Amino acid sequence: MSNTIFSKIVLGEIPCDKVFEDDDHLAFLDIRPLSEGHTLVIPKKGYVDIFDMPSDEFGEFMEFVRFVALGVLIVGFVNILLCLHLLWLVLFFLSLFFDNHEYIS
Repeated sequence: MSNTIFSKIVLGEIPCDKVFEDDDHLAFLDIRPLSEGHTLVIPKKGYVDIFDMPSDEFGEFMEFVRFVALGVLIVGFVNILLCLHLLWLVLFFLSLFFDNHEYIS
């Protein structure tokens, strides 16, 4: 394995926030995310680029990427639903509070 930051992450020499991992691939959160949940997915075997990967390994890698992307999408959707539910609860209780109190004019 080459001596890159990614190989050090795979070997555990540099810590990361793992999202998901199998024997051949690793998904972890970016340390400088462009958005919440920004995840990097890498093969554990070092390659120069995707064109250097054998086609069967590339196919497995893309299946792993798809699996991780669906997971990130579902978690993001659940977070949105939870935020909307909390907003609804706040508005509901505020309406109860104001409906049950006399307004001072």
